[in-house]
Amino acid sequence: MARAESSRWHAIHVRARFERVVALRLQDKVEESYLPLRRVVGPHHNSIHVPLFPGYVFCKCPSSVLPSLFMVPGVLSAIVGESIGGIPEQEIINLRRIVTAGVHSQSRPFKAEDESS
Repeated sequence: MARAESSRWHAIHVRARFERVVALRLQDKVEESYLPLRRVVGPHHNSIHVPLFPGYVFCKCPSSVLPSLFMVPGVLSAIVGESIGGIPEQEIINLRRIVTAGVHSQSRPFKAEDESS
């Protein structure tokens, strides 16, 4: 009997401003999708929610499902961490806690480890 592959969290790189569309479409294809949002207050005191990590959506699924996600409009690539094992569950739990607590945060451009400041 074949052992079922366990689901892990993965970061999905998506087209600019497609985070919500991709998160909605992933709901039918993966066990769970997560788009962390932060609240931003505009100049007229109206608030909007924007992605905490622009260009990325998290999803929980077996690694074998990742290739099929490229059929979702807006998906560009899958960021595979922990030696293809995915993102540890505890990291997503911590991220949810931070977002729920309303900790002030702002987006920063991504820099690879070998890039200088």
